[in-house]
Amino acid sequence: MPVGRPRAAQIAGVGCVRLRIDSRVDVEIRRERHYPGVPRKKQSNADELELAAAYRAALRRFLRRTEAIAADARLTPERYDLLLAIKAATVAGEPATVSMLTERLELRQQAVTEIVKRAEEAGLVERRRSPTDGRIFHLRLTSEGDARMMKAFRALGRDRLALAAAFHDLDLRFHASVPPDPRRRRRS
Repeated sequence: MPVGRPRAAQIAGVGCVRLRIDSRVDVEIRRERHYPGVPRKKQSNADELELAAAYRAALRRFLRRTEAIAADARLTPERYDLLLAIKAATVAGEPATVSMLTERLELRQQAVTEIVKRAEEAGLVERRRSPTDGRIFHLRLTSEGDARMMKAFRALGRDRLALAAAFHDLDLRFHASVPPDPRRRRRS
């Protein structure tokens, strides 16, 4: 079975790719074929509702699994999200600040400040004053914070792949059922 993120080439050339995530999770990506000149079927409300429910179910499965994996790493889901956002910013060469985390985590500044404070008290995060602006603190993971976050991150690798595959499959189903835009037809 393919491990890692499915590439477009893997999906585009095959009618179906099956990914075994673990003994309970088996994800199948079906490629809906569409032929030019053949009208697509219109999506009914029932189809749209089914797709919306399937998106939500896939997301709930991923979030539930994230909670369990984060707990195994002795992290709350909120702390895992915080540490992941700090690590991602650091790896990208960006300074991790409360303002940046407010945007990425889509939380109020007071909530982010409180989560950062608790993570700092737990020895997972360090604050350092910005060398260019003394009002701003840059955040970085401690070695303990990095180790716990990376443990959870690695354990969730197949789950991220399953979520991406599920969304890809649902996206293909959605686009296969949407009628083509008449303004984009080729002129002969």
